[in-house]
Amino acid sequence: MNEDKIIQKLSEHDEKLSELVTKKDFSDFKNQILTTHDEIITILNKLDDERIFTSS
Repeated sequence: MNEDKIIQKLSEHDEKLSELVTKKDFSDFKNQILTTHDEIITILNKLDDERIFTSS
């Protein structure tokens, strides 16, 4: 009986571990977010520069 509970818990832990994000997955996601933010900042800087010249 006790062995069955242990096996069940091990199985549950295996399922949970398979759902965790790896360091590589997280690093890839972080890099993707940072790249997107850099692109947005570049666009905003261009718009801000353009606004300065059009308002004068």
